[in-house]
Order: sequence, then C-alpha cells, then structure tokens
Amino acid sequence: MSSRTLVRSWLIASSLLSFAHADDLSLPREYEGKPIEQVRFDPQRQPVSPGDLARLVAFPPGTPLKQSDIRDAIKRLYATGDYQDVEVTWEPSANGVTLVFRTVEQWFIGPVEVRG
Repeated sequence: MSSRTLVRSWLIASSLLSFAHADDLSLPREYEGKPIEQVRFDPQRQPVSPGDLARLVAFPPGTPLKQSDIRDAIKRLYATGDYQDVEVTWEPSANGVTLVFRTVEQWFIGPVEVRG
C-alpha cells in the first residue's frame, strides 16, 4: 500500500469517526423551526473557500432551523477532510437564531521523502 493510499485511508477513517460528533447534536425545542438570521464561523478564516462554505453550509436567511439540516452540514464539512472538529452553537437574535460553526482545521503531513 502506498503512502498516499495510507493517508487517504486514514483521512476517511478519521472523518467517519468524527461523524459521531454530528450525532450528539441536541437542539433545544424552543429553537427548532425558528428562522436562521445569520451563519458565522469561528475562526473567521476557514480552510475551504467562501464559495465552498456557502455550498456546504447552505442556510439562506429565513431558513427554518432543523436539527437534521445542521447535522447534515456538519457531515458535509467533515467529508472535505479539512476539519478535525466541528461544533455548532446557536444564539438567539432579534428575529430568530444565529448559527455559529466553531471549527478546528485538520492538519496532516503529505508524502515525506528522505534522501541520503
């Protein structure tokens, strides 16, 4: 098995194990169905492009908050292989809720070659 295949296998396995975090999500009943006003990321600088983030975490303003949609967004972020940890919290806002995605970037070392 090549080192590239090993790294890819490790990333897939770690991503699958990380899905357990998404299953632990428990949304308080009073927030279910409230309109999502805003989505923020902490840290603001993310390892994927803003366009990819908009596609992976697609919550246009006014979208009703559903636990299953948040869980799916977390799984999509983990599936990129760019995240070690993803946590979502929500804050009440004037007309609904603000979602806050707190992330930890996945660091890994690619192929290493030693000569001599």
